[in-house]
Amino acid sequence: MFQRKKKENRICCRTALTLFCSIAIVFSGVFQAIASAEADPGTVWTPDSYEIHLLLNSDLILDENYLLKPEVLKEFDTDDSYKTFSLAYYETLERDFFEEGWINRIRLKYEEDDENDFKLTYKKRYPVPEGDLASAILLAETEGFDLSKGSWEPEIDWGYTGMTLSLSAEAAIPADTEETIADLQPAEGFSMMIDNMPYEEQNWKSEGWGIKTFETAELAGPIFFNRYKGDFLGLNVTIEIWEIHDERDDGIYHLTELSFKADDYQEASSNRKMMMDALLELGILLKVDSLKTQQMLDAYLVSPK
Repeated sequence: MFQRKKKENRICCRTALTLFCSIAIVFSGVFQAIASAEADPGTVWTPDSYEIHLLLNSDLILDENYLLKPEVLKEFDTDDSYKTFSLAYYETLERDFFEEGWINRIRLKYEEDDENDFKLTYKKRYPVPEGDLASAILLAETEGFDLSKGSWEPEIDWGYTGMTLSLSAEAAIPADTEETIADLQPAEGFSMMIDNMPYEEQNWKSEGWGIKTFETAELAGPIFFNRYKGDFLGLNVTIEIWEIHDERDDGIYHLTELSFKADDYQEASSNRKMMMDALLELGILLKVDSLKTQQMLDAYLVSPK
């Protein structure tokens, strides 16, 4: 009996040692992947969509009607035509969604054939500190997102300093031809957002968390912006002018953002530097990150006085 007990103990020890080594190998691989991604974010997962966002000085490039000045239109190889969009965010006064990295937005999307849709966007954002994309991806997967399935559209947003991994899910609801977000009844908008909310957000912190949190959400908006399409440095660029009505002091100000896309990290990195250098030389680049969503929520979500 004693000999068999010793043999069983040896078997248990070997089993435990094997399990420990397996776990160590797994974690070693994860840590190696993270370390390599710090050198090149593309080594763990290669996203095919980067978008660079840079703020421009509205005081220098907008005319008295808050549209691009003629010399700016010429510089960015665009004409005076633009499209107007309207949108709104849904958030609680306590920023419950935003604090968890969630953004809920509804926008009126204008199609080229003039068939309009309400575009519902549910976005989960992960900061990418110091370009460590691997850690952001690892956290997203740990929290239940499977980037290989295609149900969430990943994109890397890159500003003046900060980088963010954004995961988006969308839905489209037909809208009337001349309708804007301002015409949308609040109850209708809330109903559309709740009915199409993805499973991950619905059950984020607990079962039904997203739906329950939405019950106390407010509408931040309507917000309007004008979009120009142009060409600069051989890149297709978008320039948006956002009119923000700040309900904290009843003021109005304008935020102007230039953006462009890239297919991989190296392209995004080199074109971002080239663009920043050129905008600095023109004297119109603001050396701050956009933080556009946060600015909108701060301006439109104000506790009753």
